[in-house]
Amino acid sequence: MEATKYYRKYLRLYGPHFTKELCDFAVSLMKDDKGEITPITKKQLEEKLKA
Repeated sequence: MEATKYYRKYLRLYGPHFTKELCDFAVSLMKDDKGEITPITKKQLEEKLKA
């Protein structure tokens, strides 16, 4: 997908929103008390969303 001129202008003015630093921060909030991230399956996620 090619970026439109308006999107390129937006990026030039405001930059990307979800940077590597923001990704690292978001992931750090996902860790448990032990500092680990426990992956779950799609089925487990759907069950959690239903609950």
